[in-house]
Amino acid sequence: MNNVQEILSHWPVICSGFGDNSLIAGSPNRTENRFLFHDEEGIFYIAEGYSPRKQQYQIRQNRLLEFLAENLVPGIHPFYRTLSGEHGVLSGGLFWQIKPYIEAEKIPRETLGERADFGRLWADFLLQMKTVVDRSMEPPPMPEQPFFMVDFLPVLQRHAERKMPEITDRLQEIAQRLIPFFKWERKADFTLAHGDFHPGNILMGQGMIRVVIDWEFAGAKFPGYDMALLIGCLAMDHPDNLFSPAVCALRNTLYANRYLPDDAWERLPQMIAATRLGWLGEWLTLEDKALVAQELELISILLDGDFAKESTLKG
Repeated sequence: MNNVQEILSHWPVICSGFGDNSLIAGSPNRTENRFLFHDEEGIFYIAEGYSPRKQQYQIRQNRLLEFLAENLVPGIHPFYRTLSGEHGVLSGGLFWQIKPYIEAEKIPRETLGERADFGRLWADFLLQMKTVVDRSMEPPPMPEQPFFMVDFLPVLQRHAERKMPEITDRLQEIAQRLIPFFKWERKADFTLAHGDFHPGNILMGQGMIRVVIDWEFAGAKFPGYDMALLIGCLAMDHPDNLFSPAVCALRNTLYANRYLPDDAWERLPQMIAATRLGWLGEWLTLEDKALVAQELELISILLDGDFAKESTLKG
């Protein structure tokens, strides 16, 4: 308790009690420690402790969140500055930050595909973020080096050789199928992406996006990265979600508002397949053969199924 009080003494807040940490959304693996607490008025906050190695990264991430919040992008809640104006504080061997706890609805994951209203809200968020970046006189705070999916391939292939060598031939086949996409990616005008824009990180409630969390993968990525990742995650829940009301509303709204360059829409199946490679790496790390098989099946559907044929026509 003394350590908690020392941590919180750097912010204008007094801890009067603790909440249930299981209510904190997002992966606990991002932090070394985190806890939910409330002040005397019953307002809840989240304190997160990171390895000191992540300190500069967390500071840069919060500058990005402040930039987006200042430009009125919805669902953005930066970490609070300390009393001395810092982004966080080192205490007990960790770099601590505090952010508001935003309550959201618990929505069954299997019902998301039916929510056309969510699809439009997700699209509106991506459009507003794009507009802010496009109109900004200065680039938003983010890593200087863009992230190319093609550069991730050798890492993934070596990972597969160690964990599940039986899939290396299939992985090589996928890589060959994605060569046209990788060539396009090298020439594309990269833009800011959240980097992990999936339903678990988009907390909904009261007919709006309440908060978008877990920005640790934010940075410069190919146009459409966030959209592609979101669709892919919904499709992992069930492949039929590729044609669900939520995905159709998402795509139609983005298409109507020229979210992507004209030459990008026909590459949507390849975009989604490329973003699935990152998740495939996660399943390999866990050595989860069932999820690896499911992921490979989804990639086949994306590259060879009806979604690929339909997506070549329009957004």
